[in-house]
Amino acid sequence: MLFSVEGNKGSGLVSLEAQKNAGGSYEFTLLTLDTLASAKSPSKLVLVDGSEERLKVRGQLRGFLQTERVKFVE
Repeated sequence: MLFSVEGNKGSGLVSLEAQKNAGGSYEFTLLTLDTLASAKSPSKLVLVDGSEERLKVRGQLRGFLQTERVKFVE
């Protein structure tokens, strides 16, 4: 899942991956925040939960957004 966030300190893009367990609960395997650059600070990646090896999922989600299948997203 990808979604944008905005607050008084700036804005960013959250990348989230979760898996549903047999009991019906969800386990988060990746949670990142990419802050957007501003005049006062550069962009940066914050790995909130998960391992660096799962960052490939973040790239796959972003790649999906650039495909023909998501023309309706603006």
